[in-house]
Amino acid sequence: MPLHLPARVASPLLALSRRVSFRGKLRLLNAVGLSLANRELVPDGVDRVRSVGGITISTHDPRDVMFRELWLHGHYQDDVLVGLAHLLEPGGVFWDVGANFGLMSLWVEHRFKGQVRTVAFEPAPTVAATLRRNLELNHARGIQVEQICLSDRPGKVTFYTSADHSWNATLIPAFARKYGEDIAIEVDATTMDAYATAHGPPTVIKLDVEGAEHLVVMGGQKLLRDHDVAVIAEYNTVALAAVGLSPAQYLELFTKIGYRPHLLRRPLWGWHRWASLHEVRDPAALPGLCNLILLKR
Repeated sequence: MPLHLPARVASPLLALSRRVSFRGKLRLLNAVGLSLANRELVPDGVDRVRSVGGITISTHDPRDVMFRELWLHGHYQDDVLVGLAHLLEPGGVFWDVGANFGLMSLWVEHRFKGQVRTVAFEPAPTVAATLRRNLELNHARGIQVEQICLSDRPGKVTFYTSADHSWNATLIPAFARKYGEDIAIEVDATTMDAYATAHGPPTVIKLDVEGAEHLVVMGGQKLLRDHDVAVIAEYNTVALAAVGLSPAQYLELFTKIGYRPHLLRRPLWGWHRWASLHEVRDPAALPGLCNLILLKR
């Protein structure tokens, strides 16, 4: 049973947690009562945190699991951040598909000092408003927000969210039901192919859309086939099961147009390192939830 530490003990542990990463860290934090599963983890009155790179992230709901993770660790998905650092360079174009609160977009803006053009796609109205507020808080002028959904077809689509606008908002009904995303709204949609035709192709795409990754990829086959675009995409076996895709079928969406899936191995100590990148040849070797780095052959 997890311990419940007094604030005078928990606070120093929290400060340390924001400075170090190591394998097994989540299990240790959970054992001392700092569990991400606790929806009340963030203290009352806290609605913004300072995260990696000095970026300030605010939230419309401190119970959101991404905000909880930022409050606990000071960063989020460091493997994605490491991938972006190595795949982008000044003059590039970054598409943040499923931008949420804007951490990845703001991190790229900070890392490359505004020399990478970023387009942040976020269809959920409340989340998009929070995203825009975070851009203002961080004086980020070079990030373009597109309040539109990328999918396999243009037009209006049904998007599922919840009263607390949590991070599992999705296009996928079965995935939505699993995580309590029970409010259906209509949002505008387009495809990656159509957007790239109108605005030019990206250099790197980060794709995290809660189970609808395959739809976005299906709507971007021409872009991904014809251009040397690196993709960092979430791989989630729960989401795949919800849409009836096997891991092999998901990977085939990329491999049939010339991509090879890669994964960064978690080090014993510290952040992910680009030197640990390795090609994935068998989907059975993948964890149930991870970020794939997809590179052209």
